[in-house]
Amino acid sequence: MMDKRTFTWRRIVELQQLFTSALTGASVELSPLRKLKVEQAAHAVAVAELARGKFMRDGAGDLDELIRAERRADTLVKWSGPDLSGLSDDELDRLKVLLREAEGNAG
Repeated sequence: MMDKRTFTWRRIVELQQLFTSALTGASVELSPLRKLKVEQAAHAVAVAELARGKFMRDGAGDLDELIRAERRADTLVKWSGPDLSGLSDDELDRLKVLLREAEGNAG
């Protein structure tokens, strides 16, 4: 369990909210399993961001491990997302707009 007073924890919560809003905006049902996947993806992305920041600032850590952490985070984000194969072109366009808006609000 992470300390809830840290920046990393706040980033995890922010990412969970971002992923959840993108999924609910795309009319995806948030089952307990999907919520768990979103939580895992948020943790992985936050840890990868932390590792990247330490590596870029201090040269701390191993580049190979950083690459693995980032790939794992990317995989979990894709894994936690909706199955887009059944969406129409209009629905995919709507999802892209929602994701762009969410990215703009996060930055």
